[in-house]
Amino acid sequence: MLNYDVLIVGAGPAGSSAALEAAKNGADVLLIEKKKIIGQPVQCAEFIPKLLLNEIEISHDSIAQRIKGMRTYLPDGEIVESCSPGCMLNRSVFDNELAMKAADKGADVRIDTL
Repeated sequence: MLNYDVLIVGAGPAGSSAALEAAKNGADVLLIEKKKIIGQPVQCAEFIPKLLLNEIEISHDSIAQRIKGMRTYLPDGEIVESCSPGCMLNRSVFDNELAMKAADKGADVRIDTL
């Protein structure tokens, strides 16, 4: 029987971040993901404000596009504009890299767990 201190379900950004932090702090971590490939299919794009880019490690490969602002079209026809600079992530790459960072710190990462 395998024993872990922490079980995390889902290898999206939240789950992989939790696994990474727990493993960094010495916990025996099991991170399980039901999908065969972490980060696929992509659920959505991910905007990261420029201020956060200095706080978290993001590889160049994870950045799909740097932006100066964005325009969001809502279902009711309203348009919301933002002048906040940042970047859009390639979620497939970002999610996978984050899970692999957790594995590098000792987390047991398992995919295709259904």
